[in-house]
Amino acid sequence: MILWAHPGTGKTFLYQSQPELVIDFDSVYKSRISVELGIPDTYEARQLWRQTHQEEYNKRILELFNEAAVDSYLSGKWLLVSDLLLLRECESDLDFISTMSEETFKARSIQRNEPYDDKHRMWKHDIDKCLKNVKNKDKILTIECYLSELFK
Repeated sequence: MILWAHPGTGKTFLYQSQPELVIDFDSVYKSRISVELGIPDTYEARQLWRQTHQEEYNKRILELFNEAAVDSYLSGKWLLVSDLLLLRECESDLDFISTMSEETFKARSIQRNEPYDDKHRMWKHDIDKCLKNVKNKDKILTIECYLSELFK
């Protein structure tokens, strides 16, 4: 099963606490991009590199997603992804798509010691815009709890 999980739902925490149940795409697969390309393994460094290498980055994300999906299927673990590219390009491969209110996203950002600034508002806007384009609305689940509460 593959879940596109809204940022701030606790994918990494769930993966770290229950690796026998889930694969966190960002932790297991996406981080390999930095190693492969010699980029510092931080979100900011990947974003900066991505600005000038968008096509190469997207191609690699899609390749890694395919690899992760096979891993998920063979292991019987849930695959948790949150990259917007995967929501846009791989909707048919996603079994479920989670979202949350802007208020919850704001609270989660602040809990993570991140300011809820224009960057975060634009990020949420981009997510919501993608969700409006989802063809199968039955896949979309609005959750206000953490994924670890759902996987109990």
